[in-house]
Amino acid sequence: KQPDNKELRGELQQIYAAIGADKELADLLVEQVGDAADDAAKLELLRRAAKLYLGIGDAAAAAVPLRSILEIDPADAESVGLLADAYTQSGQLDAAEQIIDGAIESSPAGRSPELANLQLRKARLAAARGDRDTQLNVLQLAFANDKQNGFIAAELADLAEEIENWDLATKVLRQIALMEGVECPISRAMSFVRQGRISLIQGDQKRAVFWARRAIKEDPELAEAQVLLNESGG
Repeated sequence: KQPDNKELRGELQQIYAAIGADKELADLLVEQVGDAADDAAKLELLRRAAKLYLGIGDAAAAAVPLRSILEIDPADAESVGLLADAYTQSGQLDAAEQIIDGAIESSPAGRSPELANLQLRKARLAAARGDRDTQLNVLQLAFANDKQNGFIAAELADLAEEIENWDLATKVLRQIALMEGVECPISRAMSFVRQGRISLIQGDQKRAVFWARRAIKEDPELAEAQVLLNESGG
């Protein structure tokens, strides 16, 4: 009855957020874009909506605000990456590749976190195509560009373990253990556990016990650490 009432919309946003109605909240944010005072306000609404859509796995819906973001700010590297994610999730692999490659080509020369994020998306695209060689190569480039990106490090560690490249996996897990204040799917304690498991695979029980004890010291509640200690005879 009162769709233009900003106070009501604000209250409704809070309710949607509180009950986890992410799709409804994202829809409401997109509806508000036309009333935004300037481009900065529009971009904030569009980014929030896109992330909410991606969070619930609605890649097609996420692509709409992401394209709008890039119309306002074509140089927005984060949105380029998110749009590539949306295309990849929805199976539009050629479209994802086109947008990623274009963004990489237009990136300034040299290492940067923005370039690393784009390379992470290219690696995910390769994974969607089943191309592990490209996935590995591009993840290594991304890791070299930004060793403080926990998501890149975690994906590279996972892949290295899958293909049993123990030296690479250990190198990346050690870097994860050194990260401070960085969001990463692999905790510091879990990085110790995984290094210990690699040691066990390689027949070094003494080293496995060392890593298990470090993991327990870091996180006494981590069940995997105690299991590793038991398996390694500690």
